[in-house]
Amino acid sequence: MVERLQVEVKPAKSRENKKVFVGGLPSDYNEAELRTHFEQFGKVEDIEWPFDKNSKQKRNFCFVVFELEEDADKVRE
Repeated sequence: MVERLQVEVKPAKSRENKKVFVGGLPSDYNEAELRTHFEQFGKVEDIEWPFDKNSKQKRNFCFVVFELEEDADKVRE
């Protein structure tokens, strides 16, 4: 059974309109599953998931960068 995860998705505060902010992620969430989920909206160019320098774990947020701005808009709707 696949676990459902509640996350916050909103436009990234960036000049790059192809990027969306995803908050509320567990630090151990599988990046491949995250990519698979967001690729239903369009081609994912990159997932920027910063590390906490102190804990050496992923932060509880990431940025998903789409190839096309229109695909990022689909996620924000």
